[in-house]
Amino acid sequence: MRINTGLTPAFTVLLFFAIAANTLLPPVAAAQGLTGSLIGRVRDEQGAVIQGATVRLSSPALMGGPATLLTNEMGQLRFPVLPPGVYALEIEMAGFATLHDQDILIAAGATMERTATLKLAGVEASIVVEGTGSRIDARNTGFGTRFGSEDIDAIPTRRASMFDFLGPRPAYRPPRRQAAS
Repeated sequence: MRINTGLTPAFTVLLFFAIAANTLLPPVAAAQGLTGSLIGRVRDEQGAVIQGATVRLSSPALMGGPATLLTNEMGQLRFPVLPPGVYALEIEMAGFATLHDQDILIAAGATMERTATLKLAGVEASIVVEGTGSRIDARNTGFGTRFGSEDIDAIPTRRASMFDFLGPRPAYRPPRRQAAS
């Protein structure tokens, strides 16, 4: 049995697609309009790209704390979905001075682009050695160790028997010792 609605098949298909588009497209369009993004490149002072630099983006607008990523092989960084707010950018790479960029404003629907230039860091090294003297005589080539009276006093002297290991076990009764007659 066929029901006649008075609609042509072409109009029915068009109506179906219009309802589907009206249902599916507004959430996608709203999501694109409510967030911003940050893209950019990390380079050194000569203009060469820096691969593998740690990029940290922080803001009170970010839920879950700072977002962190590594630059790709072309030195690019991408934070595609960011809530609107003021951000701080920090870029670190071994051998380079850390770059701090504050007050980056990300607006809804906006894409901010940054090119960061890292400067070479000066080489700094310091070694601090702390500790007390050893009891090992470094002048002797053998494997000897000198023990003092405090080392001998520190050796445990209590002897254990098999009953000491079995005593804490439940439902165990140690045997009675019979008095010598």
